Amino acid sequence: MHIMTKLTLGAGAVLLIGSIIAMVVGGGSFFNDFAENPNGTEKWKGTSPTTYEGEFLFSGIYYVFAEDGANISVEFIDGDETSGFNSCEEDQSCDFVKWAGYTYLGTIAVYDEGTYEVNFTGDGDVMIREMFIDVGGIMTAAGGMGGICCSFCVLGL
Repeated sequence: MHIMTKLTLGAGAVLLIGSIIAMVVGGGSFFNDFAENPNGTEKWKGTSPTTYEGEFLFSGIYYVFAEDGANISVEFIDGDETSGFNSCEEDQSCDFVKWAGYTYLGTIAVYDEGTYEVNFTGDGDVMIREMFIDVGGIMTAAGGMGGICCSFCVLGL
């Protein structure tokens, strides 16, 4: 076997092993956050009718809950097509997010980070819970998957 062939096979094997490790570590970090705390941490709690004003970040998912049996409407002030409140009825996720004593109403997601107002109308308790996405874990897992594909190309060469 030629020297270049051996070096190419060695480089491909090292790239494959490193990529598998990156994918496992990055994916594990990302999925552990969801497994440990699937509904996030409490950001705010109040009684409707009320308005909440607070900081919303791009890397966050904000779950909105209402007390069981309460009829609450949510309005995200100054939202646009990329930032606002998405009702769980729109994306059919009402049955997937649970919190004892509360009904899931939907999520708030923002593209432009900043301070926003959320207006709640109706009668009953409301709660916003936040969960942050591990962007580093996602990027590491994606890089690992890309590295695996590249390593197969190098090994095939």
